[in-house]
Amino acid sequence: MKRFRRARSLMTRALGGLLSFVLVGAILVYLPSPTQASADESVVVPAAASAPTTVILTSTHASLQAGQSATLTARVDQPIEDSSSRLEIWNASRDTRIAECTSGVECAVVVQMSSGSHESFEARVNSITSNEVVVERAAWSVSLNVDKSVFSVGESVTLTAMPNQDIKLAQPYRVYVLDVTTDRTIGVCNHSGRGSNAQWADGACVVSTTFPTGPAHTYRAYVAQGASNVGHPLSGLTDVQAISNTFFAWAAGGPTLPLETAGGSKALHERGCSRGLKPPASRSDLAT
Repeated sequence: MKRFRRARSLMTRALGGLLSFVLVGAILVYLPSPTQASADESVVVPAAASAPTTVILTSTHASLQAGQSATLTARVDQPIEDSSSRLEIWNASRDTRIAECTSGVECAVVVQMSSGSHESFEARVNSITSNEVVVERAAWSVSLNVDKSVFSVGESVTLTAMPNQDIKLAQPYRVYVLDVTTDRTIGVCNHSGRGSNAQWADGACVVSTTFPTGPAHTYRAYVAQGASNVGHPLSGLTDVQAISNTFFAWAAGGPTLPLETAGGSKALHERGCSRGLKPPASRSDLAT
């Protein structure tokens, strides 16, 4: 009996030792080496953020009429928030920042032009500057028409000045109709759609006046800045953008003379002037 107990005790010890050996071996087998641990840790370290390396600026329009707008869009090749960068759009002509963004890859701004001929824009991020974008302001033009070609002294005459852009969207510009002979403004249309001795209708400035007596009178329309009332001279206009064709007119009466459509009357417009025809100082000049 004692031998049996002793044998069982020896067997238990042997099994315990074997189990301890197996456990220690397992730990040794699965314990990562310092090199492996370092490699594993490097996998979870985030890569360094990249700052933008390029920036491009574009515009939806190359030329703007009165009241129109263009959208400028700057785009970079990396999200700017990753490197705490700032994406800016500048009016280079005025050295003024007009937009700033701190996230994403795009920055946009809407621009309008009411005066001047053109303006330049550029985008900047960090020390990088984009291509230059130039936005032109569409050139003005204006034409002048009358409602009839034969006039009598004291008769009402309607002059219609038609610009190629909407003056109501063009502050601070106005359409002026002048009697150049007397150097006096006889009608003005402005951005409000109202005028002084004039009406803005169907894209035109309509002026009614009384045909004067005496020598021929010259009428002309202008797009310019200046006073909103009538009566001031041509010298009162500034920043003149467009000048119309010239209209020369005489009062009716007397015999029909060369170049006249009726006795004492004649209207010479731009086409007549291009052939060297000049308005006479008086009817006596035509007679001679």
